[in-house]
Amino acid sequence: ADRALSRIELYGFDGSYIETSRLPQGSRPCGIDYGKVNGRWLAVIGSLDDPEQGRPAPIYILDGETHELLSTVRPKEELGVEPVDHLHNVIWHEHKGSTYLICQSWNPGHYFVLEMVV
Repeated sequence: ADRALSRIELYGFDGSYIETSRLPQGSRPCGIDYGKVNGRWLAVIGSLDDPEQGRPAPIYILDGETHELLSTVRPKEELGVEPVDHLHNVIWHEHKGSTYLICQSWNPGHYFVLEMVV
C-alpha cells in the first residue's frame, strides 16, 4: 500500500511492476487481502482515514482481478462498531461455509469480525 498517494501498487515475485490501483484520495490504505467469495476473487482494504476529514475510516471491497471499487463499508457509521475511527488490517476468513472480515482498528486498538451475508 502506498498510503501517502492513496493507492495500491502490485509487483511480481521477481520485483517487476504490474499495476497501480487508485483509491479515493486521502483514504490512506494500509494493505490488501484477496479472497475467493462465491467463486469470485475479491480484495479488501482497510484505510486509516476517510477522504472526508473527520469522518471514520471505511473498508473498501474491490474486484480481485480488475481492482474496481465495488463497495465501501463504514463499520462505525453504518454498523455502530465502536471504537473504529482508523482501520489498519482487514483480511478475509472462511469458516464452515461462511465468509468473514477480520478487522483491526488502530488507535485505539480494537478487533472485530464482520460476517458477509449474501
